[in-house]
Amino acid sequence: MDQRQVFENYLFEKPLAVSIAHLLNEKKEEGMTATDLAEVLHLSVPTLYRLTLEMHQMRLIKSERKGRKNIFKISPEFKDILPSLSDTLKKIAHNSNRNNIAHGVSRFDQVSMAKSILEEYNLLLSPRVAETMIISALKQKILSSLPSSIVPKNIKPITTILKEKSRFDIYLGNKERYTAIEIKIIETVRGLRESIGNIALLDLKDSDKKFAGVIVAYIISSMGGKFYISEKEVSEAINALSIRNNKIFAIISKADRYQIIDSQFLDDFAFKILEKVKKEVLS
Repeated sequence: MDQRQVFENYLFEKPLAVSIAHLLNEKKEEGMTATDLAEVLHLSVPTLYRLTLEMHQMRLIKSERKGRKNIFKISPEFKDILPSLSDTLKKIAHNSNRNNIAHGVSRFDQVSMAKSILEEYNLLLSPRVAETMIISALKQKILSSLPSSIVPKNIKPITTILKEKSRFDIYLGNKERYTAIEIKIIETVRGLRESIGNIALLDLKDSDKKFAGVIVAYIISSMGGKFYISEKEVSEAINALSIRNNKIFAIISKADRYQIIDSQFLDDFAFKILEKVKKEVLS
């Protein structure tokens, strides 16, 4: 098998490697660090280190030291046959819906890439990175699926009983009513207690008459391969708040470390949130 075929076979199996190849080819002699690549692709630096190491071993890329920085560039071997591979790369990028990734890629594409690389290398996604990625993906899906009767709202922050301002991930509604949506990943009782505590402090009794309520959308996730809190515990905690205030509504789903970044799971979760918004706003 010639070198071109080896590269082509590898790139067909590794769509994220195609994205890296595109980014490095655009940078030409300037190159990019693993941190630069991680920032553009919205993945962790350790994840990018693993993939760039593999690509380096495949002789797709080379590395150079500039002070403390390790700069990655397209390798001479890959650069020589890159023109003949351009059609193949474009086809892969088109089929993967990731062309022109350097100038923006959908949050769901980022989630799919993250899931692929995490499964392949058996890596963990940190809670903070996971929450940022997932909330962005869910917001994008919800906003792209809004019916004509519901629009994003620019609402002033809701205050707590301590006179502090509280902001939410999305505000949706129409001229008559609107909702606030909070999206959280819950892994432990402590995490639930903190989130529930913030909701409990909201001053909703004298809120705007157009305010339909807060939709609390929680994803219960595993930590270290184990679930430390159940759907029942989360549901009971939120229901306790709902008894005192009928403007709090819950959407709860459970997912392990791979399911939580599965595009189908997030698609379904976004659908549940949107259905609840329509029920509370349009009823």
